Amino acid sequence: MRDDDVWTNPEMVSAIYDAVVEPSMPLRLVMETFAREMRCDAAYFKLVNRTSGAVVAAAGGGMADGSDRDYLENYLPTDVRVGRVDRAPRRVLLDDRQVITSEERRQSAFHQEWLRRYDVEHLLHINISPARRYTGIVTCAQARARGEFDIRQGRLLMAYVPHFERAAALQIRLAELGDRAVLMSGAFDRLTVAGVILDASGTVLFANALAAEVLEARDGLELHNARLAAQEKQTERALAQRLRQIASAVGPEPDPPAPIPVARPSGRAPYRVDVLPLPTASGFHRNDAGAMVLVLIHDPARRGQLRRYELTLLYRLTPAEAALAEAVGAGETLREYAERKGRSIGTVRYQMKQVLAKTDCHRQVDLIRLVGS
Repeated sequence: MRDDDVWTNPEMVSAIYDAVVEPSMPLRLVMETFAREMRCDAAYFKLVNRTSGAVVAAAGGGMADGSDRDYLENYLPTDVRVGRVDRAPRRVLLDDRQVITSEERRQSAFHQEWLRRYDVEHLLHINISPARRYTGIVTCAQARARGEFDIRQGRLLMAYVPHFERAAALQIRLAELGDRAVLMSGAFDRLTVAGVILDASGTVLFANALAAEVLEARDGLELHNARLAAQEKQTERALAQRLRQIASAVGPEPDPPAPIPVARPSGRAPYRVDVLPLPTASGFHRNDAGAMVLVLIHDPARRGQLRRYELTLLYRLTPAEAALAEAVGAGETLREYAERKGRSIGTVRYQMKQVLAKTDCHRQVDLIRLVGS
């Protein structure tokens, strides 16, 4: 084949980026198309977190179904070539024979098993690692019958490398944002207050675990057509007015208004609801959503239960120990607690010793300061 100029196919370039953000464009199909573009038998894309070993993205196109999984599960951990390509300078084409010796090749399970199983003989690699924490490699493969890679194939692969590099960087960014979203969601669920995120219309975008319980109970607040709604009309008007204030506000809001009381049909103490603006640059913001709102639902009836949850979480107290610590913090004596619970004073005193040890308190008065604060 002549060593003529090469050019990238715009549709192929678009597909490389689409594979990062568009679920309908599987990476496997992109690499299969790329293999045809390269006029080779298969093409592979690997992006691995060096620290954790987690595979961020990996797919090959042009090979038998299951070959990717076979490689990832059975050969990637022992494939010495991956580290060597990763340590090589970026954008340098490497024939497989440049990264593994003949003796290593004879002892390599990958070369003696996987390559033979899928009739692959010639491999061409390039390091596209987009960040120090990640290994990024594009590999092209050819069967023995097709022969070695020619100059034009190498030049064509090099022409596409910048696009693979940018796609890998985007893939990492999206993965990190996903990890951050999971982290923030977990932290939101750990809050000891019910929290809901709304758009300016009142549509619920996210609710933490406590908020889901509140809305499911339908005791003063509920979901109506995916919107947060109060069951009492006056409260509903107050919530709507507050949302309008946030939507029309210009610049930072001064001191937030007092919480909105929400009456409860059950007769329990009313909820106190804070409706607060969120920065429009937050991760939940959508271009068409307008202002973003955080709603905090305070339930006086849950205070004791939440306090026990905090004690259990922070100090690894058992539920019984947390209940005792909470009672002592509220001013109850050990004897009064024992009588109320129907337990022996000896049992309660033993539990108190455990509580003091776990909370690093020397005396009950220290515990009262800690829990009663």
